Amino acid sequence: MTLYTLLDAPKVAYEEGSRSGNIIEDRDAVAEREENYDLLRAMALSPRDSEAVIRAAMKDWTSCRPPRT
Repeated sequence: MTLYTLLDAPKVAYEEGSRSGNIIEDRDAVAEREENYDLLRAMALSPRDSEAVIRAAMKDWTSCRPPRT
């Protein structure tokens, strides 16, 4: 999702999936997406904490594939 803010124009959201994209112009729908984005961003880990979580997961990771012979 991308939020576009233009001078002297209402905000617009663009959502893209693997097979389509959708421009959203309805003010309430755009505001809802902006609020959801802000909430996700507020809950996200810092880059340093994200790295620590990824490194910890990598230490515990084992392949599901049998070893090659």
